[in-house]
Amino acid sequence: MKRSKPKRRGKPATQAERNAFDFKSIEVKWTWDNHDWNDTIPQIRLAIGLLGKDRAELKDAMEQMVKARLAPDMLNNWSVLKDHLKGVGILDAALRRSFLVLEELGYSPDRPPPDTPVAAAATIN
Repeated sequence: MKRSKPKRRGKPATQAERNAFDFKSIEVKWTWDNHDWNDTIPQIRLAIGLLGKDRAELKDAMEQMVKARLAPDMLNNWSVLKDHLKGVGILDAALRRSFLVLEELGYSPDRPPPDTPVAAAATIN
């Protein structure tokens, strides 16, 4: 699969413009617990494995899935997971906001924040 080049959106924002960017809090409804997430790991691994196959290999794999009567559950589980992960947009927002604020605090790729974990991370939630 060939990826297209991202389009430039004009001149990059200045540091002052990035520092001035403001955002409101986002309320996120999260209904899955750790057990629910653990159940998704095999589904994700299967999806990754199938993506690593060419068309002929995928056809063979899908024939085996159909014979084992696993295809309907697999497709349903992926659909449920896909719907739930629409909230992954929250990760985009979290990354974007975190990078903006870290930059404002004086950190950059050339001057990253310390990478030694501290107990403060446990107090975020």
